[in-house]
Amino acid sequence: MAEFIKVTYTGREKDTKDVFDTNSADEAKKAGMFVKDRDYKPTLMIVGESQLIKGFEEALAGMSKNDKKTTEITPDKAYGERLSELVKLVPMKVFTDNKIKPVPGMIVDVDGHPVRVQSVSGGRVRLDFNHELAGKTLVFDILVNERLEKPEEIIQALFERLFPELKEKIAVKKSEKETEITVPKSAVTVKNYQGRKLFLIQEIKRYLKIENVKISEQY
Repeated sequence: MAEFIKVTYTGREKDTKDVFDTNSADEAKKAGMFVKDRDYKPTLMIVGESQLIKGFEEALAGMSKNDKKTTEITPDKAYGERLSELVKLVPMKVFTDNKIKPVPGMIVDVDGHPVRVQSVSGGRVRLDFNHELAGKTLVFDILVNERLEKPEEIIQALFERLFPELKEKIAVKKSEKETEITVPKSAVTVKNYQGRKLFLIQEIKRYLKIENVKISEQY
């Protein structure tokens, strides 16, 4: 069964010590990567659903609330080794047809995947389809803020993950026949509310094995 853990983390490349991601405002400021509009807070991690890199899941095993750990994750348990066959040459025409002027370092979308432009020369563009952290050993500082056990806590956390722009909490009412979730008035006005609502229902059914889920909206 999946585990639901709220975590504060900072990830660095071992060789360069550069921070590539953090949900700590203090660490982001130290690394010079603080984003004013980002909501820095513990992140919900769902363990056991192949959503996290293997090394991070293994690091969380056995950790309790308020536990801290620094863990080193090698490429085989992170984003894999760099593969030369994932570096490909593409005709410049592919970009000009889409009104894109590629430059080295640019990230472009290819079939829904972020791909980095390595070089542009002779009417061809060299693209790197490897993950940007492929081949690198990573170091994570991890703090477990909370382990969620109650269904109401898990549903609230799933809601917050899907509706990060909302600050109001939901109300959860369980009965023998169904689980009813009352969402705040502001929820129905957010972009793609219906799609996110359906995804929330799917996640609740999947993770909590609840058969009947009812969403009540306030107007």
